Amino acid sequence: MILELITATNLVSFYESDYLLVESCIGEKFRIIEYVNPRYPIHGKHSGYVELRAYIDAAGKYKEVKIVNSEPKRIFDKEARRAVKKWKFNMSKYDERCFNITIKFAIEKTEVMP
Repeated sequence: MILELITATNLVSFYESDYLLVESCIGEKFRIIEYVNPRYPIHGKHSGYVELRAYIDAAGKYKEVKIVNSEPKRIFDKEARRAVKKWKFNMSKYDERCFNITIKFAIEKTEVMP
């Protein structure tokens, strides 16, 4: 599972897999402590992706998530946002930090992450 891969490693400034890319906006090293898979929408019949920018507080909790881009438009946005709001990152010395996140959705998968 992806969470095991992320938490088993030392702090990183980006994480990449087949279905996920997470990059610190400022290059700060991070770890995802809690990870929730986005669900593939029942009505979805496409593959696609969602690019988000997540703002996280010093405790590692969600403050705000904005959709930057998605393809196809609005099909996967709600599920991607819902999942990222539940993620938790490691603590930081910064009051707020941001992450650029790309989540890829594949039609042949029932879950986004293996």
